[in-house]
Amino acid sequence: MLFNSIEFFIFFILYLVLFHITKGSRYLVFIANYVFYSFFDIRFLPLIIFSTISDYLIAKHILSKGNKKLGITLSLFFNLSALGIFKYLNLFCDVFNLNNSMCSINIVLPVGISFYTFQTISYVIDVAKGKVTESDNFVDFATYVAFFPQLVAGPIERFSYLNPQLKKLGSKGVNYSLEGLYLITTGLIRKVLLGDTLGELVQEKYMSLSSLSSGEVLVLVLAFAGQIYFDFSGYTEIARGLAKMMHINLSMNFRRPYFSRNVKEFWSRWHISLSNWLRDYLYIPLGGNKNGISRQVLAIIVTMGLGGIWHGANLKFFYWGIYHAIGILVFHIFSRIIDKKFPYILSVAMTFVFVVFGWTFFIVSEVSEINILIKQLLVSKWNIEDLKVALSVVLLFSFDIFSSQKVKESIIKKLSPYFLTPFFLTIIFVIYFIIVEVKSAKPFIYFQF
Repeated sequence: MLFNSIEFFIFFILYLVLFHITKGSRYLVFIANYVFYSFFDIRFLPLIIFSTISDYLIAKHILSKGNKKLGITLSLFFNLSALGIFKYLNLFCDVFNLNNSMCSINIVLPVGISFYTFQTISYVIDVAKGKVTESDNFVDFATYVAFFPQLVAGPIERFSYLNPQLKKLGSKGVNYSLEGLYLITTGLIRKVLLGDTLGELVQEKYMSLSSLSSGEVLVLVLAFAGQIYFDFSGYTEIARGLAKMMHINLSMNFRRPYFSRNVKEFWSRWHISLSNWLRDYLYIPLGGNKNGISRQVLAIIVTMGLGGIWHGANLKFFYWGIYHAIGILVFHIFSRIIDKKFPYILSVAMTFVFVVFGWTFFIVSEVSEINILIKQLLVSKWNIEDLKVALSVVLLFSFDIFSSQKVKESIIKKLSPYFLTPFFLTIIFVIYFIIVEVKSAKPFIYFQF
């Protein structure tokens, strides 16, 4: 059940009515989470329930008795085994050229498995380290794991941040509802009007990859950079908006990433919840920057490589992670020169080019196709019309101004809720009308990860 589908629209309206009637009952949220997930594929409902029960029991009956290593080991075993079987088995078979019966099984990737397993792993580790107290209520913990606005594509939330809010569900005034409508509106615009439209352009160009001109290659790469950003940030804003309607604050997941001055900064602005998770549960435990340069280099390469492969069961994502690791290492080497002598605009432009070129790993089916893109970009002819389209795509990133907290607060404070509420609702209705009558509801890109 996609956020941008009429089915979800009806589901959420009914849910919101019941939410207010029951005054934010946690049992309603608990049930709604599993109803929502079942609409994707009810066959995988037992998997998320098993992951939830196992980590709940590990924290309650193993970690609470001081068996930290055993508890963490069991949690990692259960969760990574699920990921290994459902997400990475085919990749494992391809890399090692295996042809046994296990490798011939056509395995469907359970929606959201990469996200909710990271949430439950972080919970167990945080309990083991004493950062949070283990949950004594299964419904509370299960609601945290399967909270439907962020269940299938994040943000990846920490128990210490989300659970206290879920325990205090209740009305907090009209501004929360207005903020929610604002975020849902801008999120739908990002996804349906910007992301999906750019996606059609990407598909059109990719179909004739080997015959593209230099300008068309530029349009393809820039369009995909826009598609993946508006698609994913659109999902996040809708998720945050839905949660706001329930008086829950979800974490910011994007802060204008294409305006970053370097690759390191990009990863503090792009998919922030994943970046923070990788930093806290992988990079720092590997030594971080506290054990010498060689250890730090290793930690960066391993963290970014695994962060890349998290995105999909294909070696191209691992290469993409290593590509960004190289970018971060180069920045560390020349950071003093870049920070002091490079103008802000030049730093942003260089980082933008680096990041956008990296998306070629996502565009192509095989890494070898990147060579075709580079060849077409360098040796084919340029067309002024293609350059105009490319510039238009770049200008679309200025839509980020509406995601600014200051802009959002200014609009909500200065304009009457009696104007804003029907205004936002009208836009939302128009977008859903476009989905029903003009376009079909297209899945979010990060659902496949």
